[in-house]
Amino acid sequence: MTHAVDGLERQLREALLEVFPGGPALNRFIRHRLDEHPEVVAAGENLDARVDRLLQWARKYQQMDTLIAAAVAESPSNPRLMAAAAAWKAAASGASDPRPPDVVPSADVVRIARLPRGPLVPAGMITEPLVRAFASSADSGYLARRVLREAARLRLAAEPHGIRASVIQPEDLPVFEAVGANAFWWETFTEARKHGPRMLAALLFAQPDTLFPPDASRDRQLLLEQLDHFGSPRTGK
Repeated sequence: MTHAVDGLERQLREALLEVFPGGPALNRFIRHRLDEHPEVVAAGENLDARVDRLLQWARKYQQMDTLIAAAVAESPSNPRLMAAAAAWKAAASGASDPRPPDVVPSADVVRIARLPRGPLVPAGMITEPLVRAFASSADSGYLARRVLREAARLRLAAEPHGIRASVIQPEDLPVFEAVGANAFWWETFTEARKHGPRMLAALLFAQPDTLFPPDASRDRQLLLEQLDHFGSPRTGK
């Protein structure tokens, strides 16, 4: 990470500590503005450690712009925060790639990028054990939304800058609480396969394989291998 980015993060850290002087305020912000769980993205023994962890999370998952926009929406009249937000925006707009230079694509992203963008993946390639594993490991609306955000992040990261990626849209899915986990994940896999091999692979990588029972883990690996040979990556469709 460059010294410039280090300095911007220090400036933002100081602003966040001023805007959120206590744990309850930070918790509310994370839940309501970021739609995340405080103990997942900002665990720590004290407020300083928790803000540091929040910044680490934002940097790792390329959510810094989202974090800053949410903080500004929460406290638009704080001078220190507004100065930090303006400095970050200026630095990002002056660079060809606003991500920190030490961000390297993960092995999962590299593998997704090698797949063809289309066409639609046949329904018969999705198995019951695989969907059941998602339904049991992401069995609440909150967990389902986290998985979908991670899938979208992986899918977008697999595209060169300036190329628009086809991703699952929340409005195309049923309300989790209305249909239940199993129906929700069947619909989610249906949507993912409509968006092509890259989106489907991103969904598969969005949940750790360690959460799956042996039959689902086996089906996941088999499906990824099938996607590796699905269509031709040179079609660009």
